[in-house]
Amino acid sequence: MLCGACGTDHASGFLVEPDRANLESLAVLVAKGQSTAHIGALVPWEQAADAHRLIAQGTTIGKIVLTVADA
Repeated sequence: MLCGACGTDHASGFLVEPDRANLESLAVLVAKGQSTAHIGALVPWEQAADAHRLIAQGTTIGKIVLTVADA
């Protein structure tokens, strides 16, 4: 699949509805290393409000991940 941003074939993606067949297909792709997620930012749990602000800005590229420190 072509990347929508630049028209090259370096990126592909699809939407998955939360049903068993689609999730199993996605799990196979992940296990084979054929699907990855772009992480836009790692934000400590204590700064979750900052993560919400990043999302609300609408300018992030990739997923915003909340991190939790080991107890």
